[in-house]
Amino acid sequence: MKRITLSFLFAILFMAVKAEGQKIGFIYDGQPVSDDTTFVFDAVADMWSLGKLQCSTGSLAVKNYSESDAAATFSISQDGSNTLGTEPEVCLGGSCRNITLPYSGSFTAHVSNTALLEYKLFPQTYGSLKSRFTISALGESHTIYILFRNQDPTGVKRIDAAQRLSTVYDLQGHLLLENAAPSQLEGLKSGIYVVRSAEGAVRKVIKK
Repeated sequence: MKRITLSFLFAILFMAVKAEGQKIGFIYDGQPVSDDTTFVFDAVADMWSLGKLQCSTGSLAVKNYSESDAAATFSISQDGSNTLGTEPEVCLGGSCRNITLPYSGSFTAHVSNTALLEYKLFPQTYGSLKSRFTISALGESHTIYILFRNQDPTGVKRIDAAQRLSTVYDLQGHLLLENAAPSQLEGLKSGIYVVRSAEGAVRKVIKK
């Protein structure tokens, strides 16, 4: 059966094609991301830690478009207050660490593969954290913004009858429905499910 990891991007406010001649940059799902893009990640249940919530950047990555590997640096700073009750973690270039903002580090941007950027946080309270993330290499610097939010400490949303659904999983990650409409949920037992919309947003929902 197909499985998913419950650490997904909830909304991308703006994306664009790679600038002509650009040597390095952020990508999401293999597509270039323009400078100053804001990504919004809502807290969802962490599949591997029962009862914990997680905000995570999912498939966000850094790509080197040049013809040789390059030394790169990154910096993360806080844009406003952190009201989530804990500090974030970052994994980039194969190295993971707990951090306190502001933070900076380095990695090698390889030509042969992209560097997965996993930035995550396990919220302890209601609130949000907006971070400014900058990478620099090959004479270029590029910045995006990452907004983590915990608006519902249960991580559970009610199903909107008007919502178009795409894929439904149980809490163990088993695929139950694919290309599903809300009316198809009537055949499911009462309980909590994980739903990925046609736009790629993933959330826990409850069926009464």
